[in-house]
Amino acid sequence: MQAVAIPYRRTPDGLEILLVTSRKKKQLFLPKGGVPRGMLPHNAAAREAMQEAGVVGTAQPEPVADILVKKRSGQDMPGAVRFIFFRIAVTTELAYWPEDYFRERKWVSLERALKIAGKAYVRDAFRSWERKIRT
Repeated sequence: MQAVAIPYRRTPDGLEILLVTSRKKKQLFLPKGGVPRGMLPHNAAAREAMQEAGVVGTAQPEPVADILVKKRSGQDMPGAVRFIFFRIAVTTELAYWPEDYFRERKWVSLERALKIAGKAYVRDAFRSWERKIRT
């Protein structure tokens, strides 16, 4: 299971999502990571947001999306990975954070995030959240 953070903030121009660059290819993505034994998934997502994006905030315990993704053939283990997406209402951007030496962060609109999300399941999570905030 992977806990995925959707760090966000509200600005006069609307809702913005924080994306970070990957270590090698410098592609933009959401912070994510495994859920340690004994930790609640939304707290794991908040931890990933701090470690990978250098932001602190309030983790919403209600998931935005819970998506099971089949692994591609050729990977070490067959099966699927469960991605659970959580909103993190950002209150603080840290000047320094554990992975700042190889990651950059970028605030984008929700509309822009939908366009640049590399994986279909990430776009699905964004759309799920968009439906919830517009109703």
